[in-house]
Amino acid sequence: MIRKSGYIIWARFFDERKSRSQGRRVPTNLAVKNPTIEMIVGAAVSLGWPVEPLEVKHPSEWWRKSSAVLVKPPAGLKKSEVTRLIAQRLRERR
Repeated sequence: MIRKSGYIIWARFFDERKSRSQGRRVPTNLAVKNPTIEMIVGAAVSLGWPVEPLEVKHPSEWWRKSSAVLVKPPAGLKKSEVTRLIAQRLRERR
């Protein structure tokens, strides 16, 4: 989901226990176990991007509590590039 002010990045994008059909967006070699919002915020901040934690539920699992952040990368970056860069930082920090 794109917003005018950035991208919504879900923790499930980086969870190695999830399959692609369950919402993982990065390759398994970049995925991590139990990604938390704090980890994602730290990775995005280390890239120099403003981040805002969100209290939302993922549309495919509206009954379950989820974790997401609003990331505001520089103009010109696609969401797939943003998720890959965050995943690389998560891997480096582990």
